[in-house]
Amino acid sequence: MDSGGRPASTRHHSTTLSSKCGQCHVDTQRTMLGDRAFPVTAARAWNALPSSVRSVPSLLQFRRDLKTALHVSVIVLFTVVSSCVTDCNF
Repeated sequence: MDSGGRPASTRHHSTTLSSKCGQCHVDTQRTMLGDRAFPVTAARAWNALPSSVRSVPSLLQFRRDLKTALHVSVIVLFTVVSSCVTDCNF
């Protein structure tokens, strides 16, 4: 409970356009170093996730869907690299 008698989870509830669609706001960075900072990189990684993964209601389901999405990404990447290597006659 906070000092107003409300549950802690309702203290700071604000809705932004980005939170409605599950996206994180990423500020434009002036330098390459700023572009590599954790908050910027983390927000971009979050935004790159499929919306179906970002919008799941529970942590358990999020973990399952994230694992599936990452496996699919690796399989697609492997397929592209394999076809390139085959086409290039390495």
